Amino acid sequence: PFDEGMEVVHQRSCDAGEEASVLVGADDEMQQEFGRIVATIPNALPSACESPRSLILLPWHYGKGAPTPYAVRGAVLLVSAVGRCVTASRLEVLNGYEPETNGKLTLLGSIELEGESDIISLVYIKTVSNGWCVGTCNREGEFRLLFIDVKENNE
Repeated sequence: PFDEGMEVVHQRSCDAGEEASVLVGADDEMQQEFGRIVATIPNALPSACESPRSLILLPWHYGKGAPTPYAVRGAVLLVSAVGRCVTASRLEVLNGYEPETNGKLTLLGSIELEGESDIISLVYIKTVSNGWCVGTCNREGEFRLLFIDVKENNE
């Protein structure tokens, strides 16, 4: 599963822009002594020059939008916050051997929270709903709950 031994690593390069890479840990890859990059997605995360940036990955094994078994290596909900804007995306690691072509990022939506203070942290909140719940905390200590539900587009 994606949430066991995989992590996203953020890299920033002045001339190449920003990109996120997905690492597989040694527990899942017996031939490696350490993690290896299995997918690279250029410009996956918004640039943050002055505002703090937060990020959380949530496993996506079941429910609407869950990956078809064996069609992809894994999928997660990627929730990021820059300033007061929270963005949700679906990050998939495809089956293959080339990190540059193994990643797929699909923007699901974003919301700008009210107020003047930037979000400084995101945390997963376990609920009984079918979707996800993420708690946001800003510099003033305000805590808000964001419920994220996936709706299928029938068009």
